[in-house]
Amino acid sequence: GNMALIESGRKEVSVFPYSGLYVPDIHRCRNIGEMAYTSPPVRMIKSHSEYNPNYVFCIYLVRNPVDVMRSYYRFVGDTHPRKLASIGSLDSFCRTEKYGAPAWRRHIRSWLRQDVMPGNSLHLCRYEDLVDNAGHELEKISRGLGWMVCGSSIVEAVDRSSMRRMKESEAFYRSVDPRHRMTFVGGDDG
Repeated sequence: GNMALIESGRKEVSVFPYSGLYVPDIHRCRNIGEMAYTSPPVRMIKSHSEYNPNYVFCIYLVRNPVDVMRSYYRFVGDTHPRKLASIGSLDSFCRTEKYGAPAWRRHIRSWLRQDVMPGNSLHLCRYEDLVDNAGHELEKISRGLGWMVCGSSIVEAVDRSSMRRMKESEAFYRSVDPRHRMTFVGGDDG
């Protein structure tokens, strides 16, 4: 989102929790509105769904499954404590069909099957690579889109989207919205 805003000459910064204004989450609202940027001239959306043939160019962010399970366990505990109480331990959570490793496997397999994407492009990006070298990964993504982004835009986008900046943004949001109690950005297990 931040790279698109910079390249479009916009002065806004995509901050927590309003990043959905720039890269809308299709699961939060189907009415995603107008694009807030002009470059790239494509609509970017965020989705957690299994394979969808309507997504023409997909940036699939994959993460170490152990870290995914820890993070998702914490997230479900924060957002749906009753559900988590009925499941119990992290080990039990990881074994459930709905939330655990079987769901993670189904999801990634749906996107990596060779027979389902004849007219679609997939750009696989490891979360760990994005954290370790965000500039390099953003450059690869923009090249994959045919979007020639200058190096200074990438550097600025990486800075605007750094873990430190996201944590500061979430802390500020928490200070002005008493309903926001969870820590979404950069918890102990990501």
